[in-house]
Amino acid sequence: MIDEISVYNCRGVRNEIKITEEDVLLEDENGNKAYYIKAPGNYTLNLKKIKVVKDFGYLAGEIGITLQVPIIEGPAGMRFDLPYTIVPETGLLSQQCDAHSGVVERNGRQYCRYCDLCRTAEQVVSDLNSGDFVFLPNSTKDYASKHAECGRIAADEYDLKKTVSLPSRSTLESLIRNKVQGVDEEIEKRLNKGRGRFQVFLNLISAAKPSLSQARWMQSSKDCECCIPGRCDPSYAYCPLEECKSGWALQCLHNTAKIVACYTVEFNYRPRPMQSQFQERQQYRPIPTEQSIPSSQPDKPLNERCVDVMPQRLTHLRRYCTIFWNAKLCCSHCEGIC
Repeated sequence: MIDEISVYNCRGVRNEIKITEEDVLLEDENGNKAYYIKAPGNYTLNLKKIKVVKDFGYLAGEIGITLQVPIIEGPAGMRFDLPYTIVPETGLLSQQCDAHSGVVERNGRQYCRYCDLCRTAEQVVSDLNSGDFVFLPNSTKDYASKHAECGRIAADEYDLKKTVSLPSRSTLESLIRNKVQGVDEEIEKRLNKGRGRFQVFLNLISAAKPSLSQARWMQSSKDCECCIPGRCDPSYAYCPLEECKSGWALQCLHNTAKIVACYTVEFNYRPRPMQSQFQERQQYRPIPTEQSIPSSQPDKPLNERCVDVMPQRLTHLRRYCTIFWNAKLCCSHCEGIC
C-alpha cells in the first residue's frame, strides 16, 4: 500500500514539461480513480494536460531508482535509512542496466540512460504483447488528443489514455521472478522491513539530431565488436557487455542534447500482503471506494492515529506529536483524524 506520493522538481533545471500530480490518474474499468490494484484486471492510465513548453527533438531519458528502508528505528520516530539501488541493478561487483540502456553517472548518482526513447518504447510494447498475454491491448478507451512524431514534438498541451491489462497474480509473480532472479531475494528482504521509501529519479533529454545507435557504436569499437551477435567466433571471443553498453550510453547523445525535464518521484509505502492488514489501514485512512470494507480493529490512541497519517517528510513534527502532543498544532496536519 502506498501511503504517500510526492513529486519534486530538480534543483537547477528549468522543466519544459508542465504536469501536476492531479493530472496523472489510474482509473478502473468503470472510469473511477483506482486507489489499489487487483490482478487480474484492466486499468486505464490517464495523463491530462501535459504541457510541452518548447518544441522537442529526438528524446533520450535517464532513470534511477533507490529503495530506502530503516536499518535502525530509535525512539520518537528517529530513523536511520540506508539506500539500496534497484535501477541500475546492483550486482556483486558492479551495476548494470537492461539491454536497451547503459549506466551513466550524474552528480554522484547512477542512472540507466536510454539513448533513443522512441525506439525503446516501441520495443518494450512489442515485447509486452509478444507473449501469451497482451499487456497493452487496443481498447476503445485509448485516446490521444494530438499525435506527436518522434523527433518532432511541438510545444502544445497533450492528453493521453492507455489501457493496461494485468494477468492473474500467479502469472505476474512468475514473470517478475524470471526478470529479477538474483536480486529478488535481497529486495524482498528489504521490503519486509515494514515501511520504506522508493525514490525514482527521472531526466528527459532532447537533441536536434538522433542518438548514435548501440549497434553502430559497437561496430566502431575494437573492444566491443564481439558483443554484436554473429560478429565473432563465440568459442574464443570475449565481450565486456556492461562496459560496452556504458561506453555507448556516455557517447551516444548528439552535441545539442540538453535536459528539458527533471523530476524526483517519491513513494512512501507499507507492505500490506494480507486482506486483514488492508482493513486495518482502512480504519484510520479510509479510501473513498464504492464498496466499503468493514473493520473490527480496536482504536489506537489519538496521537498515534494522527502521526500515522502525517507525511513522512514531516520528521520533526511527527516526533514532537509522538512525545508531547499539542492538539491545535498536530491535528492541523492529520485532517479527518481529530
